[in-house]
Amino acid sequence: MLGRGDFGSVRCNSGRPTRASLPPEADDPNRPRNLRLLKPSVWTDDAGVDDNGNIYHQYRRSPFGTWSNYDEAKANPFPLPDPLVLKNGQPVAEAGTWWRRRRPEILEDFLTESTAGFRSILPKSPGKSPR
Repeated sequence: MLGRGDFGSVRCNSGRPTRASLPPEADDPNRPRNLRLLKPSVWTDDAGVDDNGNIYHQYRRSPFGTWSNYDEAKANPFPLPDPLVLKNGQPVAEAGTWWRRRRPEILEDFLTESTAGFRSILPKSPGKSPR
């Protein structure tokens, strides 16, 4: 039995590697190519510097072993809906239409997408429903 604060060799059951089981960043096969170490745990590809002298691409590895991505070709395409077009395709021409019709559509989409898997386990709110 483990005591308080004593985690021994306990591993995460999610199937993801723990920080202890990850290879060193320099030897990580998942690290994007052509990076150089900028400072501890921060890598760069020397893509350029902005007007303030900040390096554009600073890559970091998450505790789960995934690396930050700046390549649009590798990113998942997730098109955002046009906020000035109703779900039925009609354009939003006036502020009143936005507040009465389009804003509630966007909020409903957000609630549906962000809590879709959790609706069955969320407690019922004793106050007003957001719908």
